[in-house]
Amino acid sequence: MPTDADHPAQLELRAPAGARGRPCVVEPSAAELVLSLSQLDAAPIQVAVSHCADAPAHPVSAYLLGCSEGSRRTMLSALHTLARIASNGAAGAWSFPWASLRFEHTQALRDAAASAHAPATARKLLSALRGVLRACKRLGLVDDATYRAAVDFDGVAGESEARGRHLTPDEKRRILAACTADATVRGLRDAALVALAFNTGARRAELVALDVADVDLVAEEVRYRITKRRKPRRVALRPETAAALRRWIDARGAAGPLFCPISRSCRILSRRLTAAGFWRILGDRAADAGLTHVTPHDLRRTLTGDLLDLGVDLSTAAQIIGHASVATTARYDRRLEETRRRAARLVNIPIDMKTA
Repeated sequence: MPTDADHPAQLELRAPAGARGRPCVVEPSAAELVLSLSQLDAAPIQVAVSHCADAPAHPVSAYLLGCSEGSRRTMLSALHTLARIASNGAAGAWSFPWASLRFEHTQALRDAAASAHAPATARKLLSALRGVLRACKRLGLVDDATYRAAVDFDGVAGESEARGRHLTPDEKRRILAACTADATVRGLRDAALVALAFNTGARRAELVALDVADVDLVAEEVRYRITKRRKPRRVALRPETAAALRRWIDARGAAGPLFCPISRSCRILSRRLTAAGFWRILGDRAADAGLTHVTPHDLRRTLTGDLLDLGVDLSTAAQIIGHASVATTARYDRRLEETRRRAARLVNIPIDMKTA
């Protein structure tokens, strides 16, 4: 961690004039921004993200508006973390003077992130830092030379321990059985939603962004239009998944969002299910099946491992899952772990436990 003398908050983060004589932090007028910067710092992440378009000249807004919708909350949370590190907790992402950062500050932030977080998390924080600094440059708050120096901090090496898990065939069966055991429309929705997640490995935000029109039950395929990297893709459906979707759509109606909330009285609401809603549904169905700590990403991880176990090549698996890089897909390869396990068991350990 940087010392107090090295901390950005102690190194004149007073928002000096930008490259064109403007303040480094754009303070929008009340007409431009419904909430003040301090209110945005204190607001729930989703509320703050929804106000980005109100202040497009703010570097945080400019950066987040360039991110996919599904990653904006994650990256704003990363900026909050960095701002609190840099200001000793005095500022959040919105009120922090990002354009005043220089190389000595960003290198100190890099050291703090690498010391306090797993490598993957630290790299995510630094990606957000580079992004908001790039927005500062594009807004004319810093010149090109200052920007290039500020983002020239060292990277973070190492790999994080894999999180989550692969579900066994029996665990998959139990979760889906918990859905189909519910004879209400809620059971129809949950069976279709969970089966589709297992079948296509889609991200939470991709699943809840689907409309009924995105499902082709004749061709038995689904079209994901809104994706993390804005690359639409089509994925074939298993007959069982198509049948579950058909039953749900018959109950839900043939227009609008594919998945919707359902009231306690089992009335299908017209609005779109949220990503957080899917997380709760999966958690509840997993609990019904006697399982704990099952996350939406575990379903994505499970499909990837299943595809590779079946001999599907990495490139094809990456296209189905929606990975930009086959290197990401390779991290889900369970065959490598099993090979290592068998190899380790081949080693002879000459110890006699009878006399030990």
